[in-house]
Amino acid sequence: MVQRQAEGRPVVGMRKKGWSSDKFVLDILTFDELIGNFDKSPPITKVIPKCLKKDSKAPPIILMSRGRSGSTAIWQMLSDLTKDPDQAKSKGWLARRTLEYPGSNVNGNLCFFDTTIDAAEKLKIEGEDNIGHILRKADAELIEVPGKDNSEHGEWMLNYMCRLQKDRPRDLVGFKWKPNFEQFVLRKEARESMQLLASLASTANEAEKMPPILIVRSRRNVLDARLSGLKHRMNTEALSQCRKGDEECLKGNKAKLFIDNVPQLYRSSLRQWNEENLLDEMLDALKVPYISTSYDTLFYPDQISEGEAEWNRLIKFVQPSASDFSWADIQNSMEFTPSKSVRNHDELIKNWKDVYMAFNGTEVEHLFRKS
Repeated sequence: MVQRQAEGRPVVGMRKKGWSSDKFVLDILTFDELIGNFDKSPPITKVIPKCLKKDSKAPPIILMSRGRSGSTAIWQMLSDLTKDPDQAKSKGWLARRTLEYPGSNVNGNLCFFDTTIDAAEKLKIEGEDNIGHILRKADAELIEVPGKDNSEHGEWMLNYMCRLQKDRPRDLVGFKWKPNFEQFVLRKEARESMQLLASLASTANEAEKMPPILIVRSRRNVLDARLSGLKHRMNTEALSQCRKGDEECLKGNKAKLFIDNVPQLYRSSLRQWNEENLLDEMLDALKVPYISTSYDTLFYPDQISEGEAEWNRLIKFVQPSASDFSWADIQNSMEFTPSKSVRNHDELIKNWKDVYMAFNGTEVEHLFRKS
């Protein structure tokens, strides 16, 4: 189960000037301060665009998940499990096409939602980690990019989702949104885009209809996510995901980690855990339609029945008419495989006692798994 922080307690957020590579400065931000940044009278809509009301089994989806949390694997499996029985399972293609459209990192998020920059300029930005690369990969049109006097107040999202629905009418469509905390603190356009999702849902509810855009909110044990990030920074040649049966890839992910800076690992884990809780509270306060799920329950359930129930709950949220799937069906749909054969941190970390002592007795001690 996702653990949440008590409302009103201070959490660590990260503020930043602009979207370039300036250094981060840590501040303390409470839930009330975050919500106070949102416009009390945001642009709303009482009309759902026709392109989002098309007759389909599943509305477009936003998969909201932080980095190193299995979003590629989750999207790939949802895509395959919600296809029509007579529709070919095009392994890999959908996972690659479903991009982290508003940015794959903090810099990308901040640039994407910066409405002081011309949208056309964003398309020209170079570098694989920058937003320009993602937008070009998505064949983005200008009306799908927020910018100076262009597609503001969430219009970019409607335009992008409508094109995806039109181009791929039989597929589960949408994008992955990394909910890096900074964008909601520093960018009004990011906040208004969330408020538009809530407005669309309210309009649909009044008509007793399903929300035209849904959010799947997925979380992973923060310590696991931080360790995964460290591992890939130490070994830049390691693949982000291992395909099922790729033993060479799996072998490269089995090495134990030595944590050089244990206090930093603790501080970054605590900060991210607090931010994740705050983001969930934000979604609740805004009344954005979403379902919460956990990477750990989906891929490492304590009981097979628990994992089976969680996948079916998730699938029926996306596609209410879907039939129940067995655990065997779910496993067979998996293109990427979890990279760890062991789960406890005392088996994953060389200097695990140092890490355990840093976490023990703190509000994030539950993140550390010990045999």
